[in-house]
Amino acid sequence: MSFFTLSNFQQRLILGSISILLTLLAIYVSHINVLGALFFTLFISGVVGAALWEYYRIAQTKGCQPLFKIGVSCSFAFFFALLIRTYIGPKYMLPETVIGLTLGAGFAYYFIKGMDPFTNLAVTFFGILYLTIPLGCLITVNFFVAPPYVVDGRWCLLYLLLVTKGTDIGAYFVGKLIGSRPLSPYISPKKTWEGALGGLVFSIFISYLFFLAFTHLFEQPPFAITLAQTIWLATLISIVAQFGDLAESLLKRDVGIKDSSRHLPGLGGFLDSLDSLVFTSPLMYIFLNLQTKNLL
Repeated sequence: MSFFTLSNFQQRLILGSISILLTLLAIYVSHINVLGALFFTLFISGVVGAALWEYYRIAQTKGCQPLFKIGVSCSFAFFFALLIRTYIGPKYMLPETVIGLTLGAGFAYYFIKGMDPFTNLAVTFFGILYLTIPLGCLITVNFFVAPPYVVDGRWCLLYLLLVTKGTDIGAYFVGKLIGSRPLSPYISPKKTWEGALGGLVFSIFISYLFFLAFTHLFEQPPFAITLAQTIWLATLISIVAQFGDLAESLLKRDVGIKDSSRHLPGLGGFLDSLDSLVFTSPLMYIFLNLQTKNLL
């Protein structure tokens, strides 16, 4: 029996387990030393770069010709600029410089080629706006440190990932078991209101487990969060995660495809795996900033 003859659920379970282990390893080593931080950033930028490449491939099916190399190169440079900023501070504006140079490179390309720049530049830079910039918050959240609220940003990132993906898991299983009322028939007929509610409840449950762990297992919590924040933050993350899932489904529906790629059997593709994090990552970063300013 080969991997490709397994059921969709079995493929999802195997690949999901491997991706979880790799992600946990990358997060763990990210604070050990500079090499660990580089490995973590390379891992995240590689996954996001693959998702951006899939987005550009989807755009090609609509007759667009996005600038693959410029867009993906910008993505990698942007993530490493975010990493460097964690060491030298924000005053040099490296990530913003990367975006500016990429914008200039895109226009310079069409100064030479001069073929349909309006649509293709729009598609190229929308991919960066849609994926690279918001998912850059995975880097900033991981290295976020602001005692006494955040002592170790790795726990913030782990919280974000598990609560977000808990929504996906809860929605999938509850929808399979009792789902009957379509959430958005045009965009994604298989998603149901029952599944959405199941994802919400499961995300709150995971968030509550984090609260219990931080309260009882640590003398100084690596990520300080109150019981009220445990509930409302998980609720927001779950709602925004499902919005992100529908947003990607909207793009795929427009071009008439089901999965963003065939490279991850059972999971759909890199873009399918990251869609729910596109909006929850900035949400988590905003929460941390507001919390450290005593605004929450």
